[in-house]
Amino acid sequence: MKIAVMSDTHEQEGLVRKALSMIKEQGINKIYHCGDIISPLLLDSFRGFDVSFVYGNNDGERRGLASKARELGFKIADGLVVKHAGKSILVLHGHNRVSLMKAIHLQRFDFIFTGHTHRAHIERIGKTLLVNPGALFHAKPSFAIVDLARENAELVWLNEQHAGEDAHGAVG
Repeated sequence: MKIAVMSDTHEQEGLVRKALSMIKEQGINKIYHCGDIISPLLLDSFRGFDVSFVYGNNDGERRGLASKARELGFKIADGLVVKHAGKSILVLHGHNRVSLMKAIHLQRFDFIFTGHTHRAHIERIGKTLLVNPGALFHAKPSFAIVDLARENAELVWLNEQHAGEDAHGAVG
């Protein structure tokens, strides 16, 4: 089963729509968003997908985001611990470095999805596959596709000039 992971969209509706189109083309419906959405109105772009969001350090409109997420049937929280297709997943923004490092060290999760740094990075640390999909508002906009069954992930670049770049781009 494949899912998508994105982060740090920072109100970039055009890039979000482009990423969502690419995700839909691959037949993926489930998306985990690692925070820094910024605007509640951006959540409308995700209609038709099954999305779980976490708050980022720049998500100041928490009440508006929570209300809009509830209206659209999305989950939103400070962090999420989920079981998906039999895999344990932690989703967090990553701005609390101590919490992130502790979660990695404990080795309780098959996957940890995080953002905040705006740097795409995939790395296996013990049993955990750490996935930072990068940022959609960045000069090198990206998101990640994760294959839960195969326990691997790959980065997807929205700009063709970055396609094929390696930021530990395909790890399993």
